[in-house]
Amino acid sequence: MYAATGRRKEAVARVQITPGKGEFAINGLPISDYLQRETLVDAARRPLQVAELEGRIDVSCKTNGGGKAGQADAIRLAVSRALVQMNPDL
Repeated sequence: MYAATGRRKEAVARVQITPGKGEFAINGLPISDYLQRETLVDAARRPLQVAELEGRIDVSCKTNGGGKAGQADAIRLAVSRALVQMNPDL
């Protein structure tokens, strides 16, 4: 398990990643239910797509503050930082 924090404006996201089946939960909800807009879902998932790890890493996230767009960007930063902890070559 790898953990990292991301911030954007007033939003803060704390992320834990583990090897798994590709599940992505934010505050206990599936990512699409929480963020509700496809552009925000894509932004939050982007680090996994770039690292070609989508479907192989489970992400659990707690976020608060700001709006949904700021939270999505904070999640993106936190996931990126956690992936770099997992594999510094990324």
